[in-house]
Amino acid sequence: MKDNYKFKKMGRQHSFHLISILYAILATQAVFCSAIGTRNSVSHTLEYDSNFHEQYALGDPLPESLIRNAERFREGDRPARVAIIGGGIAGLSTAYFLHNDERLGASTQVTIFEREAQTGGRIRTAQVYNTGDEMDTGGHTFDTDDSLMDELARTLDVHTYRVRVGFDYGDWRYRSEEFTALDRASLWDGQTLSINVADEPPLTWSSLKDILIQDGLKPRFWMNIVHTLRRAFTDEDLQDWLDWDLVDRDVKVYREMLVWAAARARPGPNKADLQQFAYTNSISLKQQNVTYFGNMDILSRLGTHLSHDDLFSLKLGSTVTQIKRGQQFNVSWIYDSDSGQTETFSEKFDYVIIAAPFSQSHITISPPLSVAPQEVAYQPLHVTQFITRAELDPRTFQLPLNIKVPKMIWNVGDSTGNHTSPAPDFISITKESSSICEGCVCFSEPIYRVISKERFSDSDIATLFNKFGKARKEVKFTEQCCGKLEQDSLGTTIGENGNFKAWEEEGEVRWSGCVNHPEIRWMHRDFWPNGIPVLDKHNSSGEQDELVELAPRLYYVSGFEGREGASISKSVRNARKASDLLTEKYGYYQKA
Repeated sequence: MKDNYKFKKMGRQHSFHLISILYAILATQAVFCSAIGTRNSVSHTLEYDSNFHEQYALGDPLPESLIRNAERFREGDRPARVAIIGGGIAGLSTAYFLHNDERLGASTQVTIFEREAQTGGRIRTAQVYNTGDEMDTGGHTFDTDDSLMDELARTLDVHTYRVRVGFDYGDWRYRSEEFTALDRASLWDGQTLSINVADEPPLTWSSLKDILIQDGLKPRFWMNIVHTLRRAFTDEDLQDWLDWDLVDRDVKVYREMLVWAAARARPGPNKADLQQFAYTNSISLKQQNVTYFGNMDILSRLGTHLSHDDLFSLKLGSTVTQIKRGQQFNVSWIYDSDSGQTETFSEKFDYVIIAAPFSQSHITISPPLSVAPQEVAYQPLHVTQFITRAELDPRTFQLPLNIKVPKMIWNVGDSTGNHTSPAPDFISITKESSSICEGCVCFSEPIYRVISKERFSDSDIATLFNKFGKARKEVKFTEQCCGKLEQDSLGTTIGENGNFKAWEEEGEVRWSGCVNHPEIRWMHRDFWPNGIPVLDKHNSSGEQDELVELAPRLYYVSGFEGREGASISKSVRNARKASDLLTEKYGYYQKA
């Protein structure tokens, strides 16, 4: 049954997804397949989370694995011990590359140290309605032309697809092209919202009227429409895709061609402003891919693969505090036990790989490094996601009531609080889709993702829905629902709720003050105190100097975080670099 559900889910999600380009976050109760387990930090066995263990049926951890390993290797023929600090995508993929490198064979024993209680790092998920789809709340896309990520996904049998703009069933055919971030994002400067071409309206006369009212007096509109009309009437691929009959063109076809051309001719955001925003926020402007089932799929498969190696171990809740360099590395860490006591441990390793932001690791290295990675300052990162079937109020962004709020908004203003606009402060607001299928009938619920430096409060969310002057207190949230909301077409199922005094009404349970259909049907918040890097404005290239080998046998896998979390592509690429360097120099150090 589980496999059938999985591939049903894959099929429906393929049809309608809009994934925000803002990454790389970062983002819920991380129910990640971590390898957790006995919580004994001294153990060298793989430790499991119960969910991980039940889902993948990996078998019980075997405490005696080290005894078997000791018998397998003679003292002079022992495997090289590798410590990886960080259990995010960088650390897990580094361990994976080392494990699968034929040049090493079974000659490495890898231990991952993760200070959190689960793996994943800046990658997190939230379960919609606590029972539905898993949504990535952190970074969840990677560059389409990233051959290494493509190779890793294929090897792990992780299904991916290219991010498309369209996802609404009613208008999917009008937005089926594969836009990049430059084509999708609309820019908000605190007073004016410049709408991008990806947010095409329905191809109706009413839409054409709205476009002419909004942009008809702009010279750039009339300059652009010459080119967009030519494409509408000459591009046979476009005509075929939009079902425009090339032979018997009726009034409806000509109307759609004209409205399509007018929508594309609207003056959009200045590309230089878009590029500057993308650079400042570490956003890739390339076409993006995404996994069907979220990044938990990549992490769980990496964990499953590594768990089959008796030489692999994972230490959760273990914070590395010191690395002493010498003929071997003496790695010290502290472990918070279940009893609430802090215990200190140390072990010797032949190689050490730091797979976490260097400036946030706070590890004392002695003797000190002659050259260390560039220090990066960080700011807080808040990710707020909520499901609603109501439209955002256009007046929040100074738009006329008949103009829909676009699906991706980047805030280029320093702070909307300095302006007269009612819009709260944010970095980006993106409308995505949480899909639902019941038998052969599928539909989608809009899910909004808000990225901000400060906590995006209930009051801030309510501000987005002040439609027709509705007071903030009148915007109802999920805890004010009379029943338990689930991901189904009806939307409401009566269940337990302790927030209101209950009584019987027509055989159903009700609570004083409750509503059947709140505007905010589901909401989740995530927070990283050091999630946003403060980029050096003098570094015009946007790239940091990357050090992979910090010292002999000491490596660094840099995952330079963007606004939405770690860059998956960059973390995996640097993981491959570090593992290749270790492998190439393994024989040299073994003979020395």
